[in-house]
Amino acid sequence: WFRAKLPAGTDVVETAKTLAKDPAVAAAEPDYLRRLAEGSKPPATKQARASDNFSDPLYGQQWHLAAARIPEAWAYLQNLGLPPGGNRDIVVAVIDSGVDYNHPDLAVNIWTNSREIPGNGLDDDGNGYVDDVRGVDVITNSGNPMDDHGHGTHVAGIIAAQANNAIGGIGVAYNVQIMAIKAAQYSGVLASSDIAEAICYAVAHGADIINMSFGGYTRSSVEEDAL
Repeated sequence: WFRAKLPAGTDVVETAKTLAKDPAVAAAEPDYLRRLAEGSKPPATKQARASDNFSDPLYGQQWHLAAARIPEAWAYLQNLGLPPGGNRDIVVAVIDSGVDYNHPDLAVNIWTNSREIPGNGLDDDGNGYVDDVRGVDVITNSGNPMDDHGHGTHVAGIIAAQANNAIGGIGVAYNVQIMAIKAAQYSGVLASSDIAEAICYAVAHGADIINMSFGGYTRSSVEEDAL
């Protein structure tokens, strides 16, 4: 795939149609935009499930855990002799607005790129990104996926906020690692080309699961091809 920047005022849709007629071009489409998914207020009928087993002060307010029967899932895993918070070797890529990798409830669960040497200003693993130790920003092609919106950090917390650290709440799979991939701009808008690049990065670096909490209304071949 190649990404072309057109002059201001160009009819993008018509240009894509014209390019698609060229026998040397397999496919052409606009760089479609997506928007981050918005949260919802808790239903009045849903209540949090309080527990004395966790020191996290906001656990009693996490109604979604009870609604999804997560405590039962934790108990099921524990009864099988498995870690209730999930396998530490599982890596979840969060393609979003980035992640605050210094957040006290997330820092210990942030994935690290073992092939990259932190802070030396070099692309040690030769993947095209400099110092992508905790993930990547595919918009600027930098190795700093710090969240400048908040949505990605929220999503990462729902997935893997640390348990029993007397801070905040608890993630559904509080043992897994979060690979931070910033593909959303500060405005909360994502381009399909950046999403595709983010997907390829996640797969190339061993992510087991990819979380994408955004949506749009147009089918994108470049996204489907990446998937």
